[in-house]
Amino acid sequence: TYNAEIAEKILERMRSGETLLAICAENGMPSRTTFIGWAEAHFADKYARARELQGHAAAEAALARAHQRSGDSSADRLEFDALKWFAGKIAPR
Repeated sequence: TYNAEIAEKILERMRSGETLLAICAENGMPSRTTFIGWAEAHFADKYARARELQGHAAAEAALARAHQRSGDSSADRLEFDALKWFAGKIAPR
């Protein structure tokens, strides 16, 4: 059953950079499939904007992590590349 309050909480967490997969894995949250169905039926524009802002948050996290090297260059590079890839997939513009 659609719950506007939960949907807004999920969108806010996405806008701050959390992944939908991680959010929906928590107790009390709808499944990812259910949430996407809610988005398609009730708030497609808000969902698209949340995804775009999620991509920006991922890009910012990649930049921050690039400045905080751990000393293991291959691990640092892998983490940076993963965040960069994610940001590009979510917010390609």
